[in-house]
Amino acid sequence: EVEIVVGVKGKSGEEKMEVMYRDSEISISIRCLLDDRSVILHGRPGVGKRAVFDGLKEVFPVPTIEVDIARLVTESADCGTFEESLEGYAQLASQKKAVLFIPHIELLKVLEDGACSAIFGVECCCNGSVFRDLCRMVALGELTCVATTNSYKSLQRISNFYCYFTGVEVREMTATQSIECLIANRRYLEDTMGMLLSNKAISAAVTMTQEHFPHQQLPGKAIDLLTIVGESERCCSLKSLVREVSETTDITSDQLFQEISRQNSPPSSIDFQNPDLGSAFGRRFSAPDKNKSRPSGGTGQRRKAHAPAMSSRSALRRISIDTSNSSVKSPSIPSSPLAVL
Repeated sequence: EVEIVVGVKGKSGEEKMEVMYRDSEISISIRCLLDDRSVILHGRPGVGKRAVFDGLKEVFPVPTIEVDIARLVTESADCGTFEESLEGYAQLASQKKAVLFIPHIELLKVLEDGACSAIFGVECCCNGSVFRDLCRMVALGELTCVATTNSYKSLQRISNFYCYFTGVEVREMTATQSIECLIANRRYLEDTMGMLLSNKAISAAVTMTQEHFPHQQLPGKAIDLLTIVGESERCCSLKSLVREVSETTDITSDQLFQEISRQNSPPSSIDFQNPDLGSAFGRRFSAPDKNKSRPSGGTGQRRKAHAPAMSSRSALRRISIDTSNSSVKSPSIPSSPLAVL
């Protein structure tokens, strides 16, 4: 049984994730799909590659079929039908003109290399060409895919891989962006985690993980901390967050509370310290020119120019026009007459 999903419209009353600060990645991905090119979203774990795909479905309502590789491996361990199942997904997506979404596509290469038992703990019958067969369908135009991976550099070593997929890099959010994004999605996180969250708890989780867990990425590592605390408590308090971080690191609780107290209140608008105001969907804004500021009367001093206050809820979907933290590495993309979405 395969579920074909169009867009991300949830059930009545169901909260859904609001995608923010991903205009550039979503725009490039849509242009690739309009040109019948497959996309691979790559970045370190926790940066929000899945959220980019969810935002893509929200503004580009194309039918999608998702493949859970781990589940397919587990279900086909005894009967050896993994390849038949994956091929069935691909053929169905081709017939329905749907996009095949494959999270962690590097797992197909792992299966092809015969490392199934080492990764999944089960034996999977595979003839060693499952990844190449998928790439062949993409190269022939029989299938359009959107995939995610944490091992893009390894996949780039495959001959002609760039001919199959257009790479779109998803970079880590800043602490300010992460706080605003998680606060905007607080109801969604509460429903997912089954506990109550406060803005102060979210801000503290981002602040402490950014400072003391440098090898993980925002906003994923802040969500992980909130989830760990929520497994034992129904309400996530500052005290419980500090206790969890203090037990994991060598930082005392007093030092952590001091760090949190120095943190400013959560932002209510977009951070314009380093604005890149070229929007992905044709909107154009210009930052104020500081050279045009007028001196105050008689003092000879110039007044500082301030960026205009802009609400991040003004767009149809909740994504920011600040793309300074995003980077997309892909070949030049021709403009399409269908780009008006």
